[in-house]
Amino acid sequence: MDRFSLLLLEPSEIYFCDVAVTYLDDSSDENHQRGRLKICSKSVVFVPQSYADDQKVPPLLKFPLSDCTEIKGQAHNQNTSSHFCNCYIFFDIPF
Repeated sequence: MDRFSLLLLEPSEIYFCDVAVTYLDDSSDENHQRGRLKICSKSVVFVPQSYADDQKVPPLLKFPLSDCTEIKGQAHNQNTSSHFCNCYIFFDIPF
């Protein structure tokens, strides 16, 4: 079941697509989390993968593009690439 909803988007925001990703966070001791990245016109939303045996469901993370100071990417091969996004504001959306 996908926890993402179009109701999470801002007025006039457009949802484009989603991709499978691994989220890396330098400030956390759990530094990587698999999930889906929902790409929208004004933000990107990370939806962590939840497992059946998880007691704690991780929150969705919404990154407004207007608050991002740097976005860069690098292609590694035909099927993988890495992207770096530096934002000074993001939102935890518990579901």
